[in-house]
Amino acid sequence: AVEFVTEQHDDELWDELIRQCLQKPEMVGMLLEHTVGNLDPLYIVSLVPDGLEIPKLRDRLVKIVTDYRTETSLRHGCNDILK
Repeated sequence: AVEFVTEQHDDELWDELIRQCLQKPEMVGMLLEHTVGNLDPLYIVSLVPDGLEIPKLRDRLVKIVTDYRTETSLRHGCNDILK
């Protein structure tokens, strides 16, 4: 589903996918893992209802932050090389 929505470049499809995933905690976790680069993970987290327990949320968020730091570091390195 994420691949399909990504290919469509349609914000309404993203909203619908998020809305559907919010009904099942395990789907929210999977959505967080697979939308990096396509959608702001903080946006998804902000929509999660209070009290909803998402399996492995901490581990998933740590991975997202680590991946973001790696990507940022690579971009800075590439920019330094291109100067």
